[in-house]
Amino acid sequence: MPLHDFDPPGAVAHDDPELSAAMAVVDGLRPSEQRMLICNAVRGALATQRTGEAEHATRFMRDLLATVHLRAIPAYVQALSRERKRPARGSGPALRVEDVLRKLQDSRPGA
Repeated sequence: MPLHDFDPPGAVAHDDPELSAAMAVVDGLRPSEQRMLICNAVRGALATQRTGEAEHATRFMRDLLATVHLRAIPAYVQALSRERKRPARGSGPALRVEDVLRKLQDSRPGA
């Protein structure tokens, strides 16, 4: 019997298109970024197990989906890439988070 036959009602199928798109984003991450996602997943699971509070796991899942959605925006990925290539801090003007998010929204198709 396939493993997915034991999934509870409402579970996302292994071949769900949104899951496939999310995994394509994860596959495109650097190994250190993939490791951080797994580390944070385990942290959320451990905190939930230790406290009995599901909010830890819920918060991680929200953050994970936000990360996947951001990493699916080409302008965001390009901005991260440019930032990695920038010289050390202090050599250029700092951008506020609000300004970066506004630029990303303005660069979206149909915006």
